[in-house]
Order: sequence, then C-alpha cells, then structure tokens
Amino acid sequence: MALCFSITFHSLALKNDGTLWACGRNAYGEIGDGTRTEKDTFIKIGNDTNWKYILSGNGISNCLKKNNTLWVCGAGLLGNGENFSTDTLIQINSFFLIHGLAV
Repeated sequence: MALCFSITFHSLALKNDGTLWACGRNAYGEIGDGTRTEKDTFIKIGNDTNWKYILSGNGISNCLKKNNTLWVCGAGLLGNGENFSTDTLIQINSFFLIHGLAV
C-alpha cells in the first residue's frame, strides 16, 4: 500500500497502482463497495486506477481522483446539498481545491 488513512472505524488505502482499497465498519456505506456489510480485510473498491488522495471520517469517505474530481460515500451531508447516505462513491460537482487538497 502506498498510503493508508484511518480516523474512525473504517480505513482507506491507496496502492501505488492508483487503486482504492477499504476495510472496517460499513454501517452507512462508507466503504463504498455497494453494501453496508462490515469488512474484516481490505477489499478493492471498483476498478479505477486514478485515485490521488483519500480521507476517511466518521461514517464518510472522501476520495480525490488525479483529474481533481471529488468522490464521496457514506452518511449524511456529503457535500452535494442533500442529506442522505450512499454506499457507492458519487461525484461531488462543486468543491474548492486548495494546494492540491479538496476541502
């Protein structure tokens, strides 16, 4: 793994080949694999190979692709103006890019 990030009950990992991996609690779909089932070991999320940055929070995952698009999954206020949970990564169309980090 090139980079691993964990702040709460789930972890995200970014491999050198640009693939996204996740494990841990998945009550709100924060793993992003289309389920709400807890994962004991890291699983690959999708087939994309262009992930650049990852950040996990309490029930939410934030992932930035190399083309600077922001993708999120999990609980609640995801940054798209609505309050709902999603168990697959969805693209957020408006966000600020400051010094290479999505905020």
